[in-house]
Amino acid sequence: MQARVLIVLSAALVALSGCDGRALLGPPTVTGDAAIDLGSADTGSDTGSDTPTDTGSDTGVVDVPEDIGADSGVDGGTVTCGPDETRCGSGCADTRSDPRNCGSCGTACASGQVCNVGVCTTACGAGLSDCGGACVDLASSADHCGACGTVCAGGATCSAGACVCPAGTSRCGDRCVDLGSDPTHCGSCATACTAGQVCSSGACGTTCGMGLTACSGACVDTRSDATHCGACGVACTGGAACVAGACACPSGSTRCGDRCVDLASSGTDCGACGRACAAGQVCSAGTCGALCPTGRLACGRDCVDVESDSANCGACGVACTGGSACVAGACTCPAGQSLCGGVCVDNATDPAHCGMCGRACAAGQSCSAGTCASSCGARTACAGSCVDTATDPANCGACGVACTGGSACVAGACGCPMGQALCGGRCVNTAADGANCGACGTRCVPGTMCSGGACVCAEGTFNCSGICVALQSNPAHCGACGNACPAGQACSAGVCGSTCSAGQTRCGGSCVDLQSDRANCGACGTACTGGTVCSRGACVCDPGRTNCGGTCVDVQSDRANCGACGRACAAGQACSAGACAASCATGLTNCSGACVDLSSNNASCGACGRACTGGSRCVTGACQCPAGQTRCGAVCVNNQSDPANCGACGRSCGAGQVCTFGRCQMNCVPGQTQCGGGCFFTQVDPANCGGCGVACNAGQFCFNSRCQCPTGQTLCGGVCVDIRTNAANCGACGTRCMTNQVCSGGTCGITCPTGSTACAGACVDTRSNDRNCGGCGVSCTGGSTCTAGACACPAGQGLCGGRCINLQTDALNCGACGRACSGGATCTAGVCACPTGRTLCNGVCANTQTDNANCGACGRACAAGQACTAGACVAVCPMGQTRCNGTCVNTNTDEANCGGCGMTCAATCNNGRCVCPLGEALCGGRCVGVVDDPSNCGRCGNVCPSTQACVLGFCTARCLPGQTICSSMCVNTQVDAANCGTCGRRCPAGQICRMGMCR
Repeated sequence: MQARVLIVLSAALVALSGCDGRALLGPPTVTGDAAIDLGSADTGSDTGSDTPTDTGSDTGVVDVPEDIGADSGVDGGTVTCGPDETRCGSGCADTRSDPRNCGSCGTACASGQVCNVGVCTTACGAGLSDCGGACVDLASSADHCGACGTVCAGGATCSAGACVCPAGTSRCGDRCVDLGSDPTHCGSCATACTAGQVCSSGACGTTCGMGLTACSGACVDTRSDATHCGACGVACTGGAACVAGACACPSGSTRCGDRCVDLASSGTDCGACGRACAAGQVCSAGTCGALCPTGRLACGRDCVDVESDSANCGACGVACTGGSACVAGACTCPAGQSLCGGVCVDNATDPAHCGMCGRACAAGQSCSAGTCASSCGARTACAGSCVDTATDPANCGACGVACTGGSACVAGACGCPMGQALCGGRCVNTAADGANCGACGTRCVPGTMCSGGACVCAEGTFNCSGICVALQSNPAHCGACGNACPAGQACSAGVCGSTCSAGQTRCGGSCVDLQSDRANCGACGTACTGGTVCSRGACVCDPGRTNCGGTCVDVQSDRANCGACGRACAAGQACSAGACAASCATGLTNCSGACVDLSSNNASCGACGRACTGGSRCVTGACQCPAGQTRCGAVCVNNQSDPANCGACGRSCGAGQVCTFGRCQMNCVPGQTQCGGGCFFTQVDPANCGGCGVACNAGQFCFNSRCQCPTGQTLCGGVCVDIRTNAANCGACGTRCMTNQVCSGGTCGITCPTGSTACAGACVDTRSNDRNCGGCGVSCTGGSTCTAGACACPAGQGLCGGRCINLQTDALNCGACGRACSGGATCTAGVCACPTGRTLCNGVCANTQTDNANCGACGRACAAGQACTAGACVAVCPMGQTRCNGTCVNTNTDEANCGGCGMTCAATCNNGRCVCPLGEALCGGRCVGVVDDPSNCGRCGNVCPSTQACVLGFCTARCLPGQTICSSMCVNTQVDAANCGTCGRRCPAGQICRMGMCR
C-alpha cells in the first residue's frame, strides 16, 4: 500500500498545476499497466486493499490513474498520447489549451494570460472557459466536463457538458463496457461469466464464434478490433484503426510518433512530421502561412472545414459526440434520432427522452411511440423501451439479443442482407471478402484478392507456382516465372540490372514506382489497404469513394456509412444518394440496402451482386475492360505491354525480355550487347569479351574487348604465369623442372649454364647481376651497376660512400670524394665557385642584393631594423616575409612570388615550390584530378569519349559497383545531390540525396 500511495502522489504532482487542483498537463494513455482507480476523489486514509472502484479513503490528494509517466518497471509499458495531444517531455499535453505548452511544447503563457486555441491571450474566446489558464469547452472537454476539474473516466466522453459512454457501450458502475464481449458484464451489467467462460455476442459460453478470438474472456475480431489488433493486447492508438489485423492510419493521414495526423493541415506537423508552424501561423496544404484557404477556418494552427469537421463543427472546438456527425456546420443525428444531452436517441422508444428530450418515463413505465405507458401492448418492454423484437436489432427475438456486424433483425432472427453471409459475427460479401472468399473462413493468401468468390491474382501480377508476383519488378521472377536475378541485382521493367530505371526505387530487390505502387506507396514497405490505391505517393480511395475506418466505401449507397462515415441506416431503410430512405430514388435499385445504379456500379453491374472483377468496369450494365486492354482469363491486361500476354492472351515473353508494342524483345541499355538471355558490356565482361560467349580464362581480365594476362605473363593451362621463372612452365607452357631444379631465364637446371652461377636457387651472371656482382650476395648500391663483375658508376660519376656521385657538380664531392664547397659555393666542372649573382665575401658566397651583412658590396652592413633589398638597406619586413616590388610577401605561400619575387605559380605555392594536391597534375595552368577528370584522364589532355568515364586514370565504360556514368563522371546516384536517383536530377537547396531520393 505504501508503494501505491507514492505512485499516486507522484502522479498527482505531475498532473496538477497548483493549489486549486485543476489539471494542466493531462496523464497520457499507458499500455502495459492497467489504469487503477477509475473513479472519483477519495477522502480518508485508505488502509484497505485496492479495488477497481477504490472503496478505501485517501486524504489530501485526488486519485489519478497509476503509471502516468514513462514506465521504468518490469512490465515494459509505453506511453501513448491521445489523438489531440502532443508528447512534451515525459507527459502529454493539448497544445491548444495548455498554458505551459501553448501552441508548442515549452511555450509558457505569461502570468495573467490563458492559452486560447494554441495562442497566449488575456481572455478565452467565445464558448470557452478558463480552467487554470487553459481555455476549454466545458461541453466537450473530457478533463473539464460541465465544470472545471470534472474528469470523464472509465472510457466515457464529454458531450453537452455530461460524461457519456461511446456508442455501442453501456455504463456499468464507473466504466463504459461492451455488453456483447465483456466477460464481467456479458449481456447486462449484472451478468458475469464464470471462470473458463468467454463472452460472445452478449452470451457466456465455452468458445468464441467463428472468426472471433478470446482475449481476456472477451470474444473479439482481431482483424478489426482496435484494442486487440492482430493479436490480444495489441492496441491501435493515436487515431489509427485496425484494418486486416494491422494498425493503420486513415487515408490522408500519416503516423508521426504515436499519432495519425493530416500533414496538409496539422499545425504541429505541417508538410512533414515534427515541422511545427510558428505562433500566429496556420497549416494549409502542408505549408505554414498566415491565412487559411477559402472554405477553411483557422482553429489553433490547423486549417479545418467547420462545415464537416466533427472536432470543430460550425466553430473551433465544438465537437460532435454521441453518434452525431457534422453536416453543414451542425452536429446532426441519423434519420429518426434526436440529439439529447449530447447523445443521439430514438424519442419513440427511449424511456429517458420519450417523445422529446428530457421527458423521462416514471418507474415501471415504458416508452412506446413517444408516449410513456404502463404496458407495451403488442410490443415488448426492454430496459424501459417498447420494442418490436421481430425487427429491433438491439433486441432481436428477445431483450438484449443484439444483431452485430451489419446484420439486421428479420422475423426475430439476425440475418445478413442479400448476397452476404454472417462470418465471425459480421456480415461479409463472400464474393469479394479476402478473409471469407466463397465461404466463411476461406482466406486468400497474401498477394491475391477475392473476385467472384475465388482467390485470383491482383491486376498487374501473375501466378507463379501458386504465388502472385509482379513480373516487372520481382527479382525472383523477373520478366517470367522462375527467372531469378543474380545476387545484388534488381528487377526493373522485367529485366535484371544493377540499378533501377529513372523514376523507380529499389525496394527489397524490386524496382518500383513509389508514386503508384500499392505495396510501396510513398516509401518502401508502405502498403495501401482497405481498397485504397496509390496516387502520387499517397494511399487514396478511388474517385467517388470515401475512407471509413480504413476501408473505401461509397457513402452515397453504403447502409453502414450513408452520407458520412459511421452514419448507419435503420432496419428496413436503404441508402439512396447519401440519405437513408424507405425506398430508392428513380433509376436506382435496392441491392442489400444500398441504392445503386445497375448501369455503372462495379459491385452490382446489370444485376445485384454481379461484380466486375480483374480490373473491368461497369459500362451500361455490362463489365468491360478499359480502353486499350483485353480480358485474358479473369484479368484485364494490356497486350501491348504485358509480358505474360504479349500481343495475345497467353503469349509469354522469355526471361529478361519485355513486351513492347505487342512484341517480346530484350531491353539492353546503351553500350550493352544482347548475348543469349542477357545484356552485357563486351568491352570489359570476362564472360563475353569482345563478343558473345568469348570467355576469358582464370587470371585474365577483359579490357578493350580483349582477354589479357598481366604484363610479363603468359597463359598456360588457363592460368597466367611468368615462364622465365615458373618451374611448372619453364620457358614454355607445360615444361616442368625436376625436383631441386630451378627455372632461370626460362631454363631448368641444378648446374647453371656456362657463364652463370647458382645463387639462392637461381642461375645468375655474376659479371652483370646487380645483386650478385662478382659473387653471390654482393649487391651494387647507390646507383651503381655490375660491370665485368664489379660495381661501377655511370660515366662521369664516382663512387663516394657507397653512392654514385657526379664529381663535376656535387657540392659535397667537388672534383673528388669528400671535397666540399662551403659558403654557398656550388660545384661547376669540378671546381667550387659562387653562383651567378653572388659574390665571395670572406669565404662565403653572398648575394649583395639581399645580404644584410654585404648589402651592395662586401662588408657594407645594414643597421638594425633594416633589410637589404636590391643592394640597398630598407625597412625590414615581418619575420617570414620578403619585400617584392615594395610589398612584404611570404614567398613560401604567395603564388605571385613563389620561392622568390616575381616567380608566378598557377597552382599552389607550398614551401616556396609550385605544387598541385595529391592525385592532381598541372594541366594548362591549373591543377586537375587526372584520376577521375574525363578531360585529363591519366595525363594532361587525354580526353575520354562521351560514353566513357575516367576511373583510376583510365577511360572505361564501366564504373565501380554502385556507380553510374553521368556526364562522363562515375557517381553514386543514391547519395549524389546533383544526380539523385538518376543523372541530372538535382536536389533543391537545403536537401540531401538519400537512397536516390531528395530529402
